[in-house]
Amino acid sequence: MDKKEFDKNNLPALSKRLLTVADMVPSGSKIADIGTDHGFVPIYLAKTGRVVRAIAMDVRKGPLERATQHVKEYGLEDVIETRLSDGLEKLEEGEVDTMICAGMGGPLMQKILENKDPGSVKLKTLILEPQSELMQFREFLRSKGYEITEEEFLLEDGKYYPVIKALVSEAESTRNLPQTYSKAIDKLKEVLDQKGEKYTDSQLLRICDRFGPCILLTPNADFKSFLVHEKAVCDTILDKISDVKTAHAKRFDQISLEQSDINIALHLF
Repeated sequence: MDKKEFDKNNLPALSKRLLTVADMVPSGSKIADIGTDHGFVPIYLAKTGRVVRAIAMDVRKGPLERATQHVKEYGLEDVIETRLSDGLEKLEEGEVDTMICAGMGGPLMQKILENKDPGSVKLKTLILEPQSELMQFREFLRSKGYEITEEEFLLEDGKYYPVIKALVSEAESTRNLPQTYSKAIDKLKEVLDQKGEKYTDSQLLRICDRFGPCILLTPNADFKSFLVHEKAVCDTILDKISDVKTAHAKRFDQISLEQSDINIALHLF
């Protein structure tokens, strides 16, 4: 965010991506913004009255100092606290109920959730915006019992972003498939039956991990654009390596599987 976009008399000018993140935060929440950077998301949420308390956390001193200064300029010291922390490390039990984690890769986000269990500090809701390894990250959430209840998919400045809301499960067992996954699989089965195509539950589960169960349930125009773009990328790669696929067998099979999943998702349109 450019300095010219920051005006202490008005709301911070958030990008479409960060506005989507902010809009997913339950009203009346107490939040921890992990990797807060300049602190604009908690400032926006506090100024709009969406949260009653916020802890802006970052592992880097420089951005945290800037966030602290911005909080002061907005006069929000009584609502927003800034705290140096590696992920959730310095968060105490019961301080907040919602965690925001946006603008970092899926593996780093997964590491943050693994290093300190959100349930151990009584977090209930996670607002997550992973920017890489999306399939693996959703699979991780599902396998650990987090239930994805909402997901938005958007295009901004030529890049595609998913924004995920997940609930922290209090149940000891994580064997049951999350409700949104079950609904998405049922929808895919219905669509594929109409096409005369059959796939196993495990294959459809993989597709849900790849694209997101909520996105498959309510596919939008940005998602279709993404699928068309990714299909073209797969086609190009397969054309290049088809003559030497023996030497690139693993890569060929991987891209072919992705291409097949994309074609299935396109049946939703």
